[in-house]
Amino acid sequence: MEKALIPLFILCFLVSSSCAEISGAVGVNYGQLGNNLPTPSRSVELIKSLKAKRVKIYDANPEILKALKNTGLQVSIMVPNQLVKSISTNQTLANQWVHTNLVPFYPETLIRYLLVGNEMLSGTDNSSWFSIVPAMRKIKKALKIHGAHKVKVGTTLAMDVLQSSFPPSNGTFRSDISSSVMKPMLQFLNRTKSFLFLDVYPYFPWSSEPKTINLDYALFQSKNITITDPNTGLTYTNLFDQMVDSVIFAMKRVGYPDVRIFIAETGWPNGGDFDQIGANIYNAATYNRNVVKKFTAKPPVGTPARPGSVLPSFIFALYNENQKPGPGTERHFGLLHPHGKPVYEIDLSGETPLSEYKPLPVPENNTPYKGKIWCVAAKGANKTALGLALSYACSQGNKTCDPIQPRGYCRHPNSLIRHVSYAFSSYWAQFKKTGGSCYFDGLATQTIKDPRLLMESRILTSRGIEGAGENVYWSVELGYSTLNFRTSGFRIRPLTVIAAAGPSHCQFSNLNSPLEPRTPTGKDLIGVLQNHPQLFHLAVADELKQLSDDRGHALNRMNLTAGSPDACLHRRIAQMKEKECQLAVEDIMYLLVFYKFSEIKVPLVPKLSHSIYNGRLEIRPSKDWELESIYSFDVLQIIRDHVAAVIGLRANSSVTDNWAITTIGRSALRRKYVSSILYGYFLKSALLRLQLEQCVALDSQDLPPRQRASIQHHGIKSLLFDRISSMRSESQNLGLNSQEKQPVEDLKCYVMGFDPETLQRCATLKSKEATNLIENHSRALFGDEETCSLEAEEVILTSFSSLKRLILEAVAFGSFLWDTEECVNTVYKLNEN
Repeated sequence: MEKALIPLFILCFLVSSSCAEISGAVGVNYGQLGNNLPTPSRSVELIKSLKAKRVKIYDANPEILKALKNTGLQVSIMVPNQLVKSISTNQTLANQWVHTNLVPFYPETLIRYLLVGNEMLSGTDNSSWFSIVPAMRKIKKALKIHGAHKVKVGTTLAMDVLQSSFPPSNGTFRSDISSSVMKPMLQFLNRTKSFLFLDVYPYFPWSSEPKTINLDYALFQSKNITITDPNTGLTYTNLFDQMVDSVIFAMKRVGYPDVRIFIAETGWPNGGDFDQIGANIYNAATYNRNVVKKFTAKPPVGTPARPGSVLPSFIFALYNENQKPGPGTERHFGLLHPHGKPVYEIDLSGETPLSEYKPLPVPENNTPYKGKIWCVAAKGANKTALGLALSYACSQGNKTCDPIQPRGYCRHPNSLIRHVSYAFSSYWAQFKKTGGSCYFDGLATQTIKDPRLLMESRILTSRGIEGAGENVYWSVELGYSTLNFRTSGFRIRPLTVIAAAGPSHCQFSNLNSPLEPRTPTGKDLIGVLQNHPQLFHLAVADELKQLSDDRGHALNRMNLTAGSPDACLHRRIAQMKEKECQLAVEDIMYLLVFYKFSEIKVPLVPKLSHSIYNGRLEIRPSKDWELESIYSFDVLQIIRDHVAAVIGLRANSSVTDNWAITTIGRSALRRKYVSSILYGYFLKSALLRLQLEQCVALDSQDLPPRQRASIQHHGIKSLLFDRISSMRSESQNLGLNSQEKQPVEDLKCYVMGFDPETLQRCATLKSKEATNLIENHSRALFGDEETCSLEAEEVILTSFSSLKRLILEAVAFGSFLWDTEECVNTVYKLNEN
């Protein structure tokens, strides 16, 4: 009898385990696109207060994963879209990603799902579509290597993967992805017993056709409204089931009818723009409460095409995220306000009866708004960023800003805010039907009040400009990348002066960088970088152009007055202007390098005094994978050899070796750091020189006779290195991957063949600005916090892992500096070293 019970017990255990994996428990999507969100630990408390059983994040944020340890919450993490292509062709990268982002937290953090990209099939880069499934395979293999067998691999899809969706039985995948992407994806999901992760939002089809689709049908409130599929006879009582079943029938059409569905996102906006119908608290609460009841029903209700099936799910989203781009609804899907207060009551366990919730506010926008709407500058918006956004808006469309041009009928009253608001409204009126939004990276907002009345109290004055008085009028010369703001009597630099008109709320220390800017230009650009990063490069181009013009004007005046009594004065002015511009350019170059690091999500190591605790230097997280991911395989091997030589550790050392303790003098560490910057700079120079020579060698037979003869006469090795920048863009299109003509030369062998002159040319910094930047950065990083003086005799206790992090950062710094130097030099002629 006991023996008979044992198999029965095992069977029950297996069934319960399977059901636990695919239970109808509801989770929540934890997005991070806000500058006012609670800490990860506080967020986890709030997630648990909602009675969520799962949480999905859109990266592998280590702070969040640490906060989720031992909470019992099932977790879904994500490989960012920009890494999918690289991982799809490189198993080593897949292994490294899993090792860095999952292994340190697993299994204490219950990571159950690993999503490779987010809605990538909705993007316009169709070349990336074919990377998704290969990347999924490599991530799955990496999970097996690391023993994470329970983690399911998938990717999220929006409803636009369908070409046809009504009636549901006509569900068909788009022809451009059906056989090439969806079929192999479903084959992988079926083989690995994973899920098709689907984002389902009934709000969007309803809001686009509110007269055709009944609102109650979209909110699970329909009692007498049903739709019957004429092909199957299946009856639908809500829009959600209809959308899900259209995907199920599309899967059946390509031969995979049984792949399980996981609702990766669903929800309803609690607010939005004036023209966004039905986005209100009443509808959001009604939809989410009802869909939770559906997901948690016992027994499961499934959908008409799959009755009784379980639909695991995540509600979108935890917070209203104020930095999400797009229309207003994108920033109003949260269950919670950023400070943690609920937007409305909800219990994600589904246990609270609907009758026990407090009454909801009556909706006021369930029908289209029929009044006028304007798109205007947001209150308190950064003035520098507004000027750049104005330039962008006026460069789009047909005669967008003609009325505010000189002699235009809307030119006066002449203020930046008026001109920006006119340009925003004009742009939005032209492009809102094709996807344009009234957002402009947070600089714009909608209003239903006539801005001609609102603006009177908001016209800019030049209160912050010394000697300008109160009645300065600002005009905008549109049609150029640089905006020139003039006053009667003198010309002023727009980016600096506009920012000076209001107090700055930006602190450079927030960027966690050791070096602080010394010039107004640098401090202004910090505001753009922190608040409007998408406009950063445009702002940099504007500043460089203005600096170049200012320096040129000073030199011209000096030359024109040569031999006159004022010659000495103008020579001194030109020298001072040269020094002022050089300092500003050095600040710009440093911020450009910083921006490069931010693109790979690697913070610069702060001042060493901020990283030394109890006499020991520790730098965490290591970010080794991100710092190594910017190089090709052959370059990476050279860099790893360099790191091993510099810190005295084998390139293939174990994790235990990496965390071993060592000592090093502060001044010695600084020398190693600086030499590694120069090494990174040298490698970038050598690599681009190699690529150029290979391109010329591969295609010289196709060159005009004169150029081909020149190469044959002078030799490829004698090509001037200074020409690499101008020819680099051409070389990228000359077929470097063509192995038939000539094998690609290994970089290490190539460098070993350098003569002393070539070696010196590649290793020498080309500009004084780059030299000063390295000196100032290293002094700020290693010197005393107050005086920047090096304590040469100080010995630092640290780990090999921290040393490796420093050296990898330095090499990347040198590589980024080379790129930055080339970029800046095209606009502002740098001083030769």
